Amino acid sequence: MKTDSTLKHISDRRIRFHRIIMRLATDFVNAPLENLDKHIQDMLQTVGQFIGADRVYVFDYDFSSGLGFNVYEWCAEGITPEIDNLQHIPMEHFSLWFNTHLAGEILFIPQVLDLPVGDPTRDILEPQEIQSLVTLPIFEQGRCTGFIGFDAVKQARHWNEDEITLLRVLAELLSNIRDRKRTQEALVALNESLEQRIEERTAELQLLNEELEAFSYSVSHDLKAPLRHIQSFLTVIRRKVQPVMDDDLNRYMQFVETAAKSMKATIEELLQFSKIGKQPLHKRSADMAVIVEEVLRELEPEQVGREIEWTIELPHEGIPADPGMMKIIWMNLLSNALKYTRTRAPARIAAGAWQEEGDIVFFVRDNGVGFDMAHYDRLFAAFQRLHSDETFEGSGIGLATAKRIVQKHGGRIWAESKPDEGAGFYFSMPAGEDPAITAV
Repeated sequence: MKTDSTLKHISDRRIRFHRIIMRLATDFVNAPLENLDKHIQDMLQTVGQFIGADRVYVFDYDFSSGLGFNVYEWCAEGITPEIDNLQHIPMEHFSLWFNTHLAGEILFIPQVLDLPVGDPTRDILEPQEIQSLVTLPIFEQGRCTGFIGFDAVKQARHWNEDEITLLRVLAELLSNIRDRKRTQEALVALNESLEQRIEERTAELQLLNEELEAFSYSVSHDLKAPLRHIQSFLTVIRRKVQPVMDDDLNRYMQFVETAAKSMKATIEELLQFSKIGKQPLHKRSADMAVIVEEVLRELEPEQVGREIEWTIELPHEGIPADPGMMKIIWMNLLSNALKYTRTRAPARIAAGAWQEEGDIVFFVRDNGVGFDMAHYDRLFAAFQRLHSDETFEGSGIGLATAKRIVQKHGGRIWAESKPDEGAGFYFSMPAGEDPAITAV
């Protein structure tokens, strides 16, 4: 019968072991993946010293190869490590361990020398000078993957039921830890694989874009000279046949001249689009009001004979941007507004800006024909048009160029519209240090 002092000792020891387990569990929860191996090694030492084991180790079963591996080991002072000797061991060599653990049971040998001479288990343990051992299976995701073992080498050791129960808790903790380690390693490997694939795909896309830009630039550039020849010969032909030109011939000549003019505009826009991708930004203080005034002067020929009501309310504060590229944006947006209000009398076109969370939003609004937002995904794509050439001429490159410029400056561009109710185009730009702009 156990005395009160013995019961108190057992209780105190159990409490101390529980505290050790709780501390180890807390350490593992907070430990980063790269430190888990060290924490497992420290755990083997802490528990081994507490229960008086001379050697504590973790052994893995590899069912695919039929081999076992000692993966962690701690040895008390003066005890010879066995980890290097227990690698790539055929599982049938320790069938007693394997069969016992697969059944979910503990293998406990209180005295090796009590085993019969010639017993396979004794033949394995005695050369290692093991006098007693206890091993507990480790289960991960419902499958036995190995065991944790405790050897007594200096003298035979009897682990009582309380200690075995606590060691079961330790085996469960180790199971959870290793499951977390494998899961995290799999996630890290997956992330690295995804990152590598993304990098490779990004590099491929970048190379493809560079090749496409070089191709479009080369084609556009090479087409300019033949087109100049066509236009020059058209002028010569018109002059030579003028005395005998009838209405039909004149109309045919006009078709060719219009087509050549349209082709020239498309080539110029395509060249501009290609250059934007390679052209470095030359940021300085860009005064949008001044830039818009210059654009409107250049667009005066398109306003002849039309009734247009302009509302331009742009401040004269500069923003950090490339002025040349800003002019391209405004030219595209304002010329589009002029084009798509051609059927309106009067045409109303407004340009303005407001400040929004560190950015400045600029806009161009009109009362033109508008467009259906169902086709919005095509709006800023190159060579995509929402109106036919018969209705409104164009190349479908201008808005794609504007988008590329805005994105190059770290901003964004978007639009809002309804058919026959006009359109609004907006683009944001970083405001710089002192934007003095209010909503318009």
